[in-house]
This record gives sequence, structure tokens and C-alpha cells, in this order.
Amino acid sequence: MSNAQTSGGSSRGQQATLIMIRLVWAALLPGQVFFGLTVIAIGVPQSGGKPLLGTGTAALAWKIGLGVWVVLTAAGYISRSQIYKRSWKKHSVTVGGYFIGNLVLWALMEIPFFVSVVDVFATGHLFPGALPALLAIGVMLVNFPTGGPLQPHPPVFDEPAR
Repeated sequence: MSNAQTSGGSSRGQQATLIMIRLVWAALLPGQVFFGLTVIAIGVPQSGGKPLLGTGTAALAWKIGLGVWVVLTAAGYISRSQIYKRSWKKHSVTVGGYFIGNLVLWALMEIPFFVSVVDVFATGHLFPGALPALLAIGVMLVNFPTGGPLQPHPPVFDEPAR
């Protein structure tokens, strides 16, 4: 049995999964951006000087969004690493583990984005309410699916100093 088969699928299966997960990534990211721009275009000008939330509540709302981002970013990376660990076969992650691990991280990044969008809509101000959304989009950009965990990574042991 080849190393590609024991690591979760054939090379062709890995390429198909990589293409599929890149398509999912490419669909999620513009969806967030366009939805955010739509809410900004509709919500911010209409709110004008009369926000739905008071000043104190508005200050609290973006801090809640930032807290949600911090907690869910950590939870997303921990969840993805645990999924990778459970699907680790022959020095690489299986294609199913790679797919699900990334989907979990990206799905968790949708939540702070939408909390932030609601904050911008409710306060009528773009900043600081949009900060959690920008950070969530940043996490999505940094986590472009390269397929690196699908490639075998045998352990490397340092040679003793001579």
C-alpha cells in the first residue's frame, strides 16, 4: 500500500479535496466581504445621527465582538489541531480530516464577523465595530488551504552536536 493511500487517499483524491476546499474558501470569503459591504451601504447611512444603541451600549457591543473573535479564533485553531491529530495517518492528515478541520475553523470565523456586522448596523458607525469583522477576515486570509498537512511529514530528529 502506498504512502498516499495510507495517509487518507490517493494523490488524485487529495488534489480533488484540495480543489474543493479552495472553492469553499473562495466562496466564504467574498460572501463575508459582500455581505459586510451591503450592510455598511444600507445600515450606516440610514442610521445617520440616530443609532439604535446608546453610546455606552455601543462601546460594549464592539468589545463583545472582539471577545467573541478572541475566544472563537482560539477555539477554531484548537479544534482544527485536534481534528488533524485524530486523523493523522502515516505522517500526514487524511483528506477528510483536512477538509473538516478547515471547515470548522472557517465556520467559527463567521460568527464574530456577523456579530461585528450587527454592531455596525446597530450603532451606525463603522469603527470600532468593524474591527472584529476585519480580524475574522484576516484569519480567513491567513488560512488559505495550501494542502501542506496532506503531505507526508516524517519526524526529523536533530543530530547530536559534534
